[in-house]
Parts: sequence; structure tokens; C-alpha cells
Amino acid sequence: MCPLTLGSMHLSATKKYEVQRTNNFEVQIDGLSSDITLLVQSCPLPTTTNEAIELNYGNSKVKVAGKANFEDIEITVLDAIGVDTEAKLCGWRKQVYDPETDKIGFAADYKKNGRIYQYAPDGTYVRTWKIIGAFPTSLNLGELSYENSDKKTISMTLSIDKAVPVRE
Repeated sequence: MCPLTLGSMHLSATKKYEVQRTNNFEVQIDGLSSDITLLVQSCPLPTTTNEAIELNYGNSKVKVAGKANFEDIEITVLDAIGVDTEAKLCGWRKQVYDPETDKIGFAADYKKNGRIYQYAPDGTYVRTWKIIGAFPTSLNLGELSYENSDKKTISMTLSIDKAVPVRE
């Protein structure tokens, strides 16, 4: 049996094999400013797993799928002074846990839905992931240093209930 092709020209000769770029995306979270969308630097796509349930019988066992789990998502955003990214994200985090009062908020108040959009190189829509029940479990406000003049970023870990691919 021969390979389909030995060369790589098919990868650029037709739109069929155009690869998705990692830098053509947007993250939108309901209830957060669109400014946050414009400041997102990185975001992983959802990862889902299932527990394996072992069923023993006689001298052997089989495995079947158990509960589904959606892994946390860590988003990194630029800290823009004029937008006050830090205040907006701290405000959301404070809905989860208020360090001044030690109160935990109500899930209906702090859980948000969102979407991760992916685009082609020319900006046309490709696909969407719908994120359901997201809230920040941690917020890392970044690092300051006299050693360099790098951009300041903020990272937050979002716990999610579910992620659903949307194919339109």
C-alpha cells in the first residue's frame, strides 16, 4: 500500500487543509465587560474526562464510562490601567468569596456562562465552545519587578460545570 502523498503541498493548495491558528480566538464571559474580551492573551480549549468504572465478574473485569468531568480553565489577560482589568476581575472574584466579610456568595450570583470563539485567518467564524457555570476559583494578580519592563498579566482559574461544542 502506498501513502496518499509524500509531499506537503496539499496543506496549502486548498482551503480544505487550512490549519486553525492558536491566535485567532475570542473569549466572552456573560456579564463581564467586552474590554476583558479584548485583553485575553491565552485560554485553553475545554478538556473533558470520564471516570472508568470497573465491573468485576469471575476471573476478569471490564470498564465502562462513569461520570463526566470538565477540567478547570486558566485564562490570562493583560492588566490595562484605563479599563481597570484588576478591579473588574476582583469584583467577580468577590462575588464568590468576600475577604472583608468572609462570606461565600450564592452560585446564582457568581456563576456565568461564556463562549470561546475560533476564527479563520481572515476573521471568518469557524466554531464555538459554550462554557456553562464558570466562576473564578483563583485569581493571580501578577508580579511586579524592577528587573524588567514587561507587561503585567492577570491569570484566573475558572471552574466550569460543562463545555459544549457549538457547530453552526
